[in-house]
Amino acid sequence: MPVKLLVPGLIIFLHDMFTALWIGGLGFMALVLMPGIRRSGLEKAQVRKVLQMIRKRFRWIVLISIIGLFVTGVFLTKRSPLTASLFSFANTYSILLSIKHILILIMIISVILQTVLGKKGKSSSTLTLSNFIFGTVVMLLSGVTAAISSAP
Repeated sequence: MPVKLLVPGLIIFLHDMFTALWIGGLGFMALVLMPGIRRSGLEKAQVRKVLQMIRKRFRWIVLISIIGLFVTGVFLTKRSPLTASLFSFANTYSILLSIKHILILIMIISVILQTVLGKKGKSSSTLTLSNFIFGTVVMLLSGVTAAISSAP
């Protein structure tokens, strides 16, 4: 396999892996873990403690994913001739990419808020669910931009 294909393939793989870890983790936490723990019969203080421990550990995965997505995203964006510039609204591809980047910035701000809020369980749970929804929209936009960039 030529290096011309191997390197972009590796970058796409890493970008997809970081996305799966971050958004998949959010989905698992929002849809499975948090509701399951809350219905477990544990005391509220125990639930908060368990969720705090899980969020603390997951925060590192999110941080690594954000950095990885930024680095791989820069390479992927430069690879497409349809990209006008960062936060450009010059064409459909750039508009969708800009919306995607705005949502990602909102998600990153949410991660920062979760770190600051720390122990406030209900607020943090709402931010986790919101981030999962935003992440799902980001993945939809990624699919559409990929389809646009590969169209004949």
